[in-house]
Amino acid sequence: MNVRSLVLAATLTCFTGACFAQSENPVDKMKKDATKMAVDAKKGAKDAVKKAVQPEGADAMAEWKKFNMPSKEHLTLQKNMVGEWNAVSTFWAAPDTEAMTFNGTAHFSSAMGGRFVMQEHAGEIMGEKFKGLGFFGYNNGAGRFESFWIDNESTLMLMSQGTQQSDGSIEWKGTYVDPMNGAERISRSVTRFNADGTMTYEMFENGVNGQEFKALEVKYTRSSTSATVITTDAVPTTITDPHANSPAKDGQKTPGN
Repeated sequence: MNVRSLVLAATLTCFTGACFAQSENPVDKMKKDATKMAVDAKKGAKDAVKKAVQPEGADAMAEWKKFNMPSKEHLTLQKNMVGEWNAVSTFWAAPDTEAMTFNGTAHFSSAMGGRFVMQEHAGEIMGEKFKGLGFFGYNNGAGRFESFWIDNESTLMLMSQGTQQSDGSIEWKGTYVDPMNGAERISRSVTRFNADGTMTYEMFENGVNGQEFKALEVKYTRSSTSATVITTDAVPTTITDPHANSPAKDGQKTPGN
């Protein structure tokens, strides 16, 4: 066999072998291709979700902890609220009616590493024991103050959202269902941090004529000049307090505030 014959034979062998290989298992090849496409699509979807949930290269846990550290708003609540208080509550059932006054005590304490302030109120109303429990905080994600209140005179859980006003007070708004008629009512109240170191809480209602009136006022006066301890995870742990000569620090005792 000459050289030309050898080349021709080799060419025919390669050609027929390639054709045979391509047509040997076409179904299997399609299955393999489909499987690969599915795997690639699934991986691409996972990568897209991961990128949407957290920035590329970020430590999710570290970012979460950093975002949820107490802020200056949390420290403001701590400075102005934490401590032991005497409370004088004045209640009006309707506009231009005689006021009723009740005495009590309130203990405000740091909770959850300074992220919240817990209030425990005790006193008497018309000769009966009264107990209340409240929480105050600032929601970093929503950018607003939030509060929660329950007591032994109602099955209602009052949840409110607060906005700090230009004078430093916090206006709270929420809704609740009137247990007497089932109607939804709007709740509005204000917490004032007074320059003399006292604190005032005011709650407003709408009268039968639709006009708003003050239904409740609670005046808080610190029960003693003993120092209070502010505990917080905040960094830095200082805040300028308009009612004190020096800022409070984590674990530092500050008289009156």
